[in-house]
Amino acid sequence: MRRALLTTVGLAALAATAVPVLAAPAPADEGRTAGMQVTTTLPDGDTLQLEFKAAQLSGGPRLIVDTERCNAGGCLTDVYAGDLRADTLSISASDPQATLHTTLDGRALTISWKPAADGGYSVGGGTLEGDGPDTFASEYVGTSADTTVTYDGLGCQGVGGVGNGVVLDTASASGTEIAQPLSALHLPDGTAFRC
Repeated sequence: MRRALLTTVGLAALAATAVPVLAAPAPADEGRTAGMQVTTTLPDGDTLQLEFKAAQLSGGPRLIVDTERCNAGGCLTDVYAGDLRADTLSISASDPQATLHTTLDGRALTISWKPAADGGYSVGGGTLEGDGPDTFASEYVGTSADTTVTYDGLGCQGVGGVGNGVVLDTASASGTEIAQPLSALHLPDGTAFRC
């Protein structure tokens, strides 16, 4: 697997080239997206970075978690994704404001985004996993937001962003799942995120 940083790549255009004949549902879906990045240190000393992207897509709300686990020997990346219940994500249609209430690995996860005290600035990011017809990618561009993350009772405050995003998942056409289910993301007890 490989991951590439996407800067302003049009994922809908990528979808058209990734799979020549696309079966329903379409692999690219877009909508409002709220993003936030945190890190934690694992019991073995490895550093784990998680980028949360909560997206209100036309097909319903989804949570994407891009991870990068690093130690002295290098880094490994993985992506996890899953559908959310309709009542777990609230995201403004125009302002940098959103709230996510869900569970991750059986523990409560709450992330809230509100307009930045400094007036905000442009933010965004994206990732790409896979090759050719077996692709999972996500990208968003928006406005910075003051963000609070609480996981299993522990929390931190930092900067995230809310804007427009797109998710590309060719699994329906290629038959290959690149993103792992959210239930496969196992975080150790007492995990404390740093924003």
